[in-house]
Amino acid sequence: MAENDLQKLIKRIFNHIKEKYGYTDEQALIYLQGYQDCAEENQQSLERRDKMLRDTVAELCEAKRLLKAAVEDMTGIQFGEECKVCSKKLLPNECPIHNNVACILEKDFKWRYADEALALIGEDGVKNE
Repeated sequence: MAENDLQKLIKRIFNHIKEKYGYTDEQALIYLQGYQDCAEENQQSLERRDKMLRDTVAELCEAKRLLKAAVEDMTGIQFGEECKVCSKKLLPNECPIHNNVACILEKDFKWRYADEALALIGEDGVKNE
């Protein structure tokens, strides 16, 4: 919208307010100022909400990244190797997930929440390297 068109629109609104409510020029200006103040408050509110949404999305992306890393770490647990969770050498029947209490890990260990975690982050499987 060109500057001239905007000025014409504002003038039409101003005249409409004066006619509709019988306002003087000063009263009509105060009325329009109230609308402008309200619009500015709404804009600030929208900007705060947008920032909060961006921050929340960033935190969710980071949480999903960490969840994926946790699933990959737990899926890759191998006895006799260094544990990715606690950096200790794993012995048979020692599970770092259960605080090194014997829980008999199978050779193809799968975390009990792996499917739910992968569904949450939108993946079908985890790469084993």
